[in-house]
Amino acid sequence: MNNSMHMSQSVHIVVVLLSTTLLLCSCQTPTETPPTTQRDVTVHVQDAEGRALEGIPVQLHVLEDNEMERLDTRSTDRMGNAQFDVFIPTTGRAFRFVIGTETTGRVFLDANLLCRDTVLVARMAAERLPCGDEISKVLRIGDICAPLVTGQRFTDSTQHTFTNTCDEALTFTVTGPDSEDISLVLLDTDGSVIVDRPFIIPASGQFVVRAIATPSDSGLQDWSFVFTGSGANQAMTVLRLDVEVDARNCNVCECPEEVIVVDFGFVEAHPVQGEGRKSVTLPRNICNFVRVDNLIQTVTQPQRFGVPPIENMTLQPGDSYARNFSFVPAPGDFTLVEDYVLIEHWIEAEGKTCTTMVILRGQGCGPVCRLIDDAFESTGENSWKYDFPRVRVYESGSGRICVENMGECGDLVIEKRHDEVSGFSVMPEELRISEGSSGCFTVVFNATDDVVWPDGHGQPAIIEHMLPIRLLGCGPENSIDVHVLVDTLPAQFSRCIYQWDQNGNFGYNFTPVAGKGEDHFDPDPLNSQISDMVVLNASTGNSADVRLRSGWKFIKADVTEAQFNFADMSDALNGWSRAEYLAITTGTFNTPGVATLNFRSVYSVQIEREGTIYYACVRVREISADSDGKYKICLDVLFPMIKE
Repeated sequence: MNNSMHMSQSVHIVVVLLSTTLLLCSCQTPTETPPTTQRDVTVHVQDAEGRALEGIPVQLHVLEDNEMERLDTRSTDRMGNAQFDVFIPTTGRAFRFVIGTETTGRVFLDANLLCRDTVLVARMAAERLPCGDEISKVLRIGDICAPLVTGQRFTDSTQHTFTNTCDEALTFTVTGPDSEDISLVLLDTDGSVIVDRPFIIPASGQFVVRAIATPSDSGLQDWSFVFTGSGANQAMTVLRLDVEVDARNCNVCECPEEVIVVDFGFVEAHPVQGEGRKSVTLPRNICNFVRVDNLIQTVTQPQRFGVPPIENMTLQPGDSYARNFSFVPAPGDFTLVEDYVLIEHWIEAEGKTCTTMVILRGQGCGPVCRLIDDAFESTGENSWKYDFPRVRVYESGSGRICVENMGECGDLVIEKRHDEVSGFSVMPEELRISEGSSGCFTVVFNATDDVVWPDGHGQPAIIEHMLPIRLLGCGPENSIDVHVLVDTLPAQFSRCIYQWDQNGNFGYNFTPVAGKGEDHFDPDPLNSQISDMVVLNASTGNSADVRLRSGWKFIKADVTEAQFNFADMSDALNGWSRAEYLAITTGTFNTPGVATLNFRSVYSVQIEREGTIYYACVRVREISADSDGKYKICLDVLFPMIKE
């Protein structure tokens, strides 16, 4: 029996692969003590692909002198299991389980339940004998005892079901060896023995070949049989059947050398201190002698792993016992920790010592935070900039700051801290996020009149707004600066500008907006122009040459007064395209110098103030001369234009 069997279950599993299959289980380990109490016997029923079958009837019969007496009937549950509570005398008792119906086909399991709890697995399938051809099959009987030194012999069996696929009935003859170690029994689909030789199987009929082994020596033995079937219309088939029996020497008392792995998995270490507990079943005493167990090496980390005492634990033949182990992770135990104990098994009657190693492993866990930073720009260690989606004045916008709990257990609790900043709100006050999930703070910015123009409309608008937020609980404190750019609606007005040298070296500045711009004196206009725009000369009703301090760009010709407004331009209506609107604040601008502005054309003008670039959109509405001979250019103005 392998280690995993000791760790996961204490039952002996027998798998029956084919339909109408009969299994005779005798005591496989003669040194075991037979059970004397009620035992749960489970019959697990599968289809040919190994999937559990629900609703299959299973009858339990007791076998005495080849006669059957029904004891109970159950149907398989959703897991394919039918369970029976059976009393087994110390002398053993033979049972037969009849599985299925005429419609589903029947499986017969015979078991002499003497030595152990039993799970019997039946698979509802059958082998088809090819009509006009031959087939080979191997039946194997393993884990059976050879005769003991006392002369006691043991019997076990296996079997297979075969289907006649011919359209005619077939008469079968059987040839093979004659040995006291092996015998074949033939059964029909009702489980009755077929005594005739040769025997007849109708078209589409079935028969069961049961191989019964009573080995006379240890080792692997092999016997070959041939079933030859023939019928009318030259129907025929041949079955070549090999029976292998692997008998082992059961005279030796086995002492377990086991490794049992106890994995506590993830146990919460933060913020709540948790504890994992596991019940471990130690190897059963499978010898017919007393065994004494002692813990001879304990763990090196007793602060993490709790180990029960095992001192002079005496086990009679067939006995087993379980002990509870525990794991308490230390704070910060977010990696796997491992330790082990050694349990010595001493069988004095045979002078044997062996050990079981119990490996204990576990891992502390807790919430682990990750800032979902796809929308953020790192500005330093644990410092971020979040560019909020642009917001138009008198409207509101929202963004999200999200974190993920990447831990294996425990809720992640995130708090946010920030000062009150006009226009901003952040909800909720706190995030509580379970493992494997994420959560977000919602940041809302409301660009109301008093937020964008806190000092009144006569003053420049606040275009950029910023809210510093601190996140607590996501590792080291994270600082996130939320930046919002506000698209303010530009002011629309008209302004006339006169020729420079006739106006005493006064040029025009586009700011402040409240005064629709202002005339500005240039002390040294030719070498250092301070004003944004001056008129050099003009051709009445045609064009004017102007001098611009910063860049400029032509946008569109022949624009009517009704077309020149921000709503139509920004929404690409009334003759405007989206590309023309975006060109006002993007793309290549002409270098500073003299520009010729044409009547009814629209231009974009760059305005520089202490390193910050603004944009004005102008339409030439008039080019003329006053009665005193001064040239002038009148402009329709949209200012300031915000770059999108």
